[in-house]
Amino acid sequence: MDSERNPHLIPASIIVAGLLIAAAVVYTRPGLKLPSAPPGSEDDASFPPVFASCLDSGKHRKAVEAAAAEGKNLGVSGTPATFVNGRMVSGALPFSSFQEPIEAELASQNSSLPDALKIRADDFVLGNPAAKVAVVEYGDFQCPFCGKFFKAAEQQLKETYLKSGQAAFVWRDFAFLGEESMRAAEAARCAGEQGKFWEYHDYLFNYIWDNYYSKNISGENVGAFSDRNLKSFAAALGLD
Repeated sequence: MDSERNPHLIPASIIVAGLLIAAAVVYTRPGLKLPSAPPGSEDDASFPPVFASCLDSGKHRKAVEAAAAEGKNLGVSGTPATFVNGRMVSGALPFSSFQEPIEAELASQNSSLPDALKIRADDFVLGNPAAKVAVVEYGDFQCPFCGKFFKAAEQQLKETYLKSGQAAFVWRDFAFLGEESMRAAEAARCAGEQGKFWEYHDYLFNYIWDNYYSKNISGENVGAFSDRNLKSFAAALGLD
């Protein structure tokens, strides 16, 4: 955050504390370089064939890359980055941090969305797409703070605003943490082709949280979202 004070007068301990707080709520990576091309397929007759074919094809990779590029243009540099009718609320913050801007938008008579954050036909949307408030998350399925957001604030958003039709929740990919982030995002879109994007979205977050982050184990690019696992998740959800 910019400051008009002389930076030389700010104690080092305050600077360090600020950095620690920032790191505790949003996950960042310098450079934001997109991963390389997808790996080869892993053939296994037990995997759902339609889903496996979709994932192996890499057909959704360009869309995942485009979503990340769009996020960068909106100022996203780490995840989760959530917009409430265009107002960014960055990090795995408590529900109250989202409730205040949502309530303000609901009460506003002049609420409007920037074009880039308007709900589109190809968006993955929970709740009423015509709701007055759109909550748009740019996230990465490997991001531990996205997992914290999913486990806490997102569930409260569903209960408080989505079920009542007051708000819609939109997921957009910001897959910047490596190849497994890209493949997980592609896999979720393949599940979306069969009408189960949100079931797959939830499965991904629950799997990596329960098996890695809740145990203080890094889940980043260690095989949690290997192609084989991604296909096994599809089988568990009954996809074709």
